[in-house]
Amino acid sequence: MDEQVRLFVGIFPSAAMQKQLYQKADDWCGCLKTKVRLIPPSLLHLTLKFIGNVEKRRLEEVKKAFLGGMGRFSSISFETQQIMLFPSPSQPRLVAVAIQDNPQLNSAFRFFDSAFADFGVECDKRPFRPHITVARSRYWERETVKPSCFSLVEPITSISLVQSQLTPQGPVYTILESITVGV
Repeated sequence: MDEQVRLFVGIFPSAAMQKQLYQKADDWCGCLKTKVRLIPPSLLHLTLKFIGNVEKRRLEEVKKAFLGGMGRFSSISFETQQIMLFPSPSQPRLVAVAIQDNPQLNSAFRFFDSAFADFGVECDKRPFRPHITVARSRYWERETVKPSCFSLVEPITSISLVQSQLTPQGPVYTILESITVGV
């Protein structure tokens, strides 16, 4: 069996935005009964498409499919809506910052959702719910905390093809390729 790499397409906010999101998460998670693990600011990102494991020998083909998005996205921004239990307050799996739905972000999702079909990556059957995971827990208490609305807006300057290596200390992300947005 060939060696595999774990991949996703993601958007990394600016360092200033990552720091603000982390601080918001730290404050809000302090109200939870569940003990959560905050995601370090530098790892905070919005996943456009989780590709999963791909044979390493096919990596150049995947990069080429990803780079097919070059020049397709003239302007994209995102706006935060709220910090919340995700996917639902009654059955949380994580804490996330929900991102306001917008046509440009949806267009990018649709492109990357279908770009990797030749590699056996299925299109998502669930609707796209843009979010940034800010904290995780394995076991959840029954929570009563309400979502907290807040608005931060940031233009997206690039979209990245990212290799994710899972380690006991947490994930290590390596950006393999990037597409500049708005050029």
